[in-house]
Amino acid sequence: MSEEETQIQWEDTTFGNSMKLPKVFIDGHTLVKISLVSNFINCGSYQSRSGMTFEGCLKYSGELNDEKGIYYVPVAPVLSLHARGKISRSLHEMKEIIKEIMQSKAVQNLIISNQKLLIRYENYHFSVYDKYVKGRMLKFPLKGEQGHLKISWIPKLNFQSLQLLQLQFKKITQLEIYNHSIRFEKEVIEFSATTFGGDAKLIYNQNDIPISVKLSSSDHGEEAMDLEANQLYLFTHSRPRQKIID
Repeated sequence: MSEEETQIQWEDTTFGNSMKLPKVFIDGHTLVKISLVSNFINCGSYQSRSGMTFEGCLKYSGELNDEKGIYYVPVAPVLSLHARGKISRSLHEMKEIIKEIMQSKAVQNLIISNQKLLIRYENYHFSVYDKYVKGRMLKFPLKGEQGHLKISWIPKLNFQSLQLLQLQFKKITQLEIYNHSIRFEKEVIEFSATTFGGDAKLIYNQNDIPISVKLSSSDHGEEAMDLEANQLYLFTHSRPRQKIID
């Protein structure tokens, strides 16, 4: 079970009269990767300057290919190998070891022939997943921005549909995203999320009336916008490349 990444404006998946929010996705405005669940894999690659410490993801269907993105994994890996010491200090050798193991008769008996598998690896272990869903790139309607801070509206979602995801949440009147200060006229709900490549806040205006939001930044001054009643918004900002935060 796999799902390829596509750039879309909003997925037409309904739940009653509301839309169903994916468990993992990528914000199309900032490329921030977002997970609303704990069972996910972030396929970000890393290799130290020495080349002896590394991590990343691969797709396997007879051959190994590097893979990026974020994935929802509904079940445990079909195979996982852990070592007390580093399996290898060479990325090339590590891939060769993984390929040799994957092509062994014992592993071939565990998987379906020609099945595409997702492999997450680092120096000390690797895990193989046969069930996964790749997070799609979603570009929600943009309602406001300040510098690299983007505020988009997630339509047709209500509080009850969000509760089905069993997300942790808290009530807030202000928050900070890098050097952007955000102040809400009334209490709003912030849902928990794990992010990569920047910061993201999932904000729901549970009030029965629109409320104003003030955005303040040392680089961009002050701006104001409104959040409509009983609507969900996504505040995202890509990771700054310099110490001077935009």
